[in-house]
Amino acid sequence: MNLKLKEKTRESVSAVLPIGEGIVSKVSKKQRINVILAIIFIMGVIITILEPDLQVMAQQVPSVPNSILLIVVTAGVGIFLVLAVLRIFLQI
Repeated sequence: MNLKLKEKTRESVSAVLPIGEGIVSKVSKKQRINVILAIIFIMGVIITILEPDLQVMAQQVPSVPNSILLIVVTAGVGIFLVLAVLRIFLQI
């Protein structure tokens, strides 16, 4: 049973990868890297803000206001996602 699940996962990943590669190649050819980086930053911030564990952690740190902690952590995640994508684009 577990082997069938692994095979289905491989099939779904192999079906999605060409779509992603096609999109990235077309967007990168148009030199819209700024747009891609902005979208990645926004996605990273939104996903991190919506993480319930981060909000629980923010409440457990009494010395730092919750909003400051959330802003710093979400901005950090967004920045590091942008840096990771830049490394991919620049092939570093």
